[in-house]
Amino acid sequence: MRSKDMPEFINSFRRCLYKGVGYTKKDLEKPLIGIINSWTEVNPATLHMRQLTEAARVGIYKAGGMPVEIPVAGLCDGMGGGTTGDRYSLPWRDVAAAFIETTAEVNHLDGLVFLPVCDKVVPAHLMACVRLNIPSVVLPGGYMLSRMYKGRKIMSFDTSYSYGALKSGKITKEEYNDIEDLGCFGPGGCGMFGTANTMAAIAEALGLSFPGITGTAAVDPNLIRMAEEAGRRTVYLVNQDIKPLDILCKSSFENAIRAAIMAIGGSTNAVLHTLAIAREANISLTIDDFERLSKETPFICDVRPSGKNTLEEFGYEGGLMSVMKSIESLLVLAKLGEKFLVA
Repeated sequence: MRSKDMPEFINSFRRCLYKGVGYTKKDLEKPLIGIINSWTEVNPATLHMRQLTEAARVGIYKAGGMPVEIPVAGLCDGMGGGTTGDRYSLPWRDVAAAFIETTAEVNHLDGLVFLPVCDKVVPAHLMACVRLNIPSVVLPGGYMLSRMYKGRKIMSFDTSYSYGALKSGKITKEEYNDIEDLGCFGPGGCGMFGTANTMAAIAEALGLSFPGITGTAAVDPNLIRMAEEAGRRTVYLVNQDIKPLDILCKSSFENAIRAAIMAIGGSTNAVLHTLAIAREANISLTIDDFERLSKETPFICDVRPSGKNTLEEFGYEGGLMSVMKSIESLLVLAKLGEKFLVA
């Protein structure tokens, strides 16, 4: 139920509480748009999320909405990898999705801007987006840049590979320390098609995010512009009453599987997460569908970890939109009604 549809005696109390936060009467006449901010100090990938949140807030204000920030600290799998912390990673996805659902329903939010980054965070936000089925935009936080070391690009996950090289005597302790010092180069998901960026590609292919987001670096100023546009677009979706399930169908998921998992050599974890998202949409999708689509779809991206390049080169070559163009004969196009036209 949207706030404007509530009985006045209930809404008056809500207005009183919001005024206690500092909102004005005029603010409370606008659509209430939640911003799900995944910023935390225990995950380097999220370091830019407060900036993106502020950009989304500006976009919401400009479009005539009222933004409310909801922090849901994003989990980094690397922090607990190989320890008992691994036991909590997948359950965290479901807990986070449930937390977002609960907060949105209790507060009767009219729309949502999701700002996820990292392996379990992007699927958690996508699950919540589809489960709630209120007007929303999902904007993953971009990829982490690589850094040059002795003539080659290194990333955070190279630390693990290099530790094995250190133990086998292929590199020195000093070289390993250099890689450890340099590997994590600021915000964004690790710059390969691990789970985080594969799920960003899923969001893009499903139409729940913006074209080009998968090939956008976390430090790219265009990501800030996208965040502002996400705020504006969410208010537009609220005004037009366009919800995630209005655009999702079985073909949407099959297109996403082909382009954002098979063609790019995406993370195997994406199978697990995509099945969960489809279940939230009440769309029948099974592991057999992945097998069938895998046999029919070519692998065309030479991007780590399946290839040798990074997300930087992927973005330079046109990103996921170029991939979808390359396999367009395999994709199913949906005809949308007039209410789906972008303002």
